Amino acid sequence: LYEELSFFDENALYFPGKDLLFFQSDIRGNAITIPRVRTLQGILQGGPVTVVTTISAVMNRLPEPSVLEQGFHELKVGDRVDLVDLRKLLSADGYEPVQEVSEQGEYAVRGGIVDIFPLTEDYPLRIEFWDDEIDSIKYFDAGTQRSTENIQSFTLTPAMEFVLDSKAVLKGTAAMKSDADHLYEVYRKEMKTEEAHRIRTTIDEVIEKIDTGWIRQEAEVYLPYFTEKLVSVLDYLPEDTLVFLDEGRHIDEAAKMTELEFTDS
Repeated sequence: LYEELSFFDENALYFPGKDLLFFQSDIRGNAITIPRVRTLQGILQGGPVTVVTTISAVMNRLPEPSVLEQGFHELKVGDRVDLVDLRKLLSADGYEPVQEVSEQGEYAVRGGIVDIFPLTEDYPLRIEFWDDEIDSIKYFDAGTQRSTENIQSFTLTPAMEFVLDSKAVLKGTAAMKSDADHLYEVYRKEMKTEEAHRIRTTIDEVIEKIDTGWIRQEAEVYLPYFTEKLVSVLDYLPEDTLVFLDEGRHIDEAAKMTELEFTDS
């Protein structure tokens, strides 16, 4: 349906659902996250959009729009930006630090040059600084690493569906550790030593990864720990949005299957 509609409507966007097993194995590949973030960006920008989605995607939980909007930042030539602050911003937005950018969701810092590959761009961007001032912004080829087109500005979007500042990270990891300690004691009293060891080891490893700075891979899975309120993609849409349902009976069946899948997991 989306492919057919996009042929006639340039504002058509596809918001896929998070198939549980596929999504967990695809976090690095971003095949699901990219169209989801692009759709959320399109909605939040306020322009006319046509969103094609599924009932499973509607059932996926998201942070409130105001939380995601904190991760949108316009960067333009002439701006003064502290590199330390920019690194913190990229980390909060879920970007992975690498030596050389090749995939969406990555960034690299080499002296006064910062390469970023936003999820909403087809090509990575190279920001060159003169002291703390942005001197130039260019697209570049990820394969050759050669610059191509100069631009004056761009909008940095999150590399995940929510934004985590240091306060949210501390609060979330503390809650995770508390729950893990509780489950550990429950399993230990039931003489389930293997399960007790597994839960504590798993959470300790997750928290360690989050503390090292790249939070996206782990935080996506443990989202309820890092945001107080979860909503649906429908809550991102304007109140006067027109909603069309295609094959209502199949929607009901798919909703039940999705609920069962997540309950069993």
